Amino acid sequence: MATVYKIHPAIGIARVGNSPEEFFVGPERIGERPNPPGGFKDARCRVKRQAARFRIFAHHDDGTIEAITKAKADITWTVHLVSSKAPNNRGNTESAADLTIDPGPRTLTGPDQRQEFDTGVVKFIGASPTTVPLGEIRSDNDNHLLVLGGSGQSGSPRGDALSGYFWASKGWFDDISDGSVNATIKLKSDGSTPAVSGAWVIAAPPKFAPYLDNVITLYDRVVQAMVDGGLLPAPNQTSYTQDVYPILQRARDTEWVVTIPAGAMAWPDPVTSDALRNAIFTSLKAPGGGGQDMPQLNDSGTLDDRLTAVQYAHMKRWNDNRAEWTGWRWKPASEVRSCRASKQADSIRRGRSSHPAIMSNPSG
Repeated sequence: MATVYKIHPAIGIARVGNSPEEFFVGPERIGERPNPPGGFKDARCRVKRQAARFRIFAHHDDGTIEAITKAKADITWTVHLVSSKAPNNRGNTESAADLTIDPGPRTLTGPDQRQEFDTGVVKFIGASPTTVPLGEIRSDNDNHLLVLGGSGQSGSPRGDALSGYFWASKGWFDDISDGSVNATIKLKSDGSTPAVSGAWVIAAPPKFAPYLDNVITLYDRVVQAMVDGGLLPAPNQTSYTQDVYPILQRARDTEWVVTIPAGAMAWPDPVTSDALRNAIFTSLKAPGGGGQDMPQLNDSGTLDDRLTAVQYAHMKRWNDNRAEWTGWRWKPASEVRSCRASKQADSIRRGRSSHPAIMSNPSG
């Protein structure tokens, strides 16, 4: 089997912000927290954008992984950001093409370059076409890719009123976007041009509680979608460290943004007693409906305020004392950062959360 070249992460999360120049690279490993120099806002209190950084790794036959930089290959990056929220079926009479903000792909052919997604237009009946910038791409000195979203712009060219909330309001747009990330490489060692597996980027809203993780992460959603689509077998084994403890800790952390009775989730780790395991499990909302009231999340009307079926099954095995307890301790980001490249490449695929109503761009 030949060496396989892949872009990592498979799905990168950028975040919009209204600081025109200041930005920071978002978390890239499990447990890592953003820590932008000078804080999350610039000197004028404008929100810094979070960039998604993409890199290419060579996956060799012997299981080793090698980072590909400008020293090893000529790299050309192509990104296609699109905002396709406005065409969502909410009573619009315009065509999907008129409401899709699509500036087309942008390409970088070497280090220290920059291209903007600044030509996309949205067209509402009764209003002039509106140009909506979706952000930009940059390459750093090693020819890694940085994708930055827009400025957090939203509006209604006709002056339509909001109908309770954005998603239900026809006549409105914003600059949330997503799209394909692709690359071509020419290896300097032999001049060959092997194929590179592509990736995806999401330019989501700012994360105003940056040190909290959602109880249900984007990774959890993708795993569930793959299981539902027959692309991945449903897990039949559960690790307390990898599958249960993260859910418990993220649920516990919601007390910083949701009113929860004092002491309601003040259990010590690891949770081993039968009574406490059963109390926690029976408090959960069931994936298909019913159950009690945990986790404390908002419901968009699609029962997305409860654990995925895969997560719920992990909790059920844990409640039945069928989880693997060995080595339960959760590793902090500092330990993950010190691991070898193969583990880093895997870790940057996980632990991310985003926002509803994205990942809708069919391009790429």
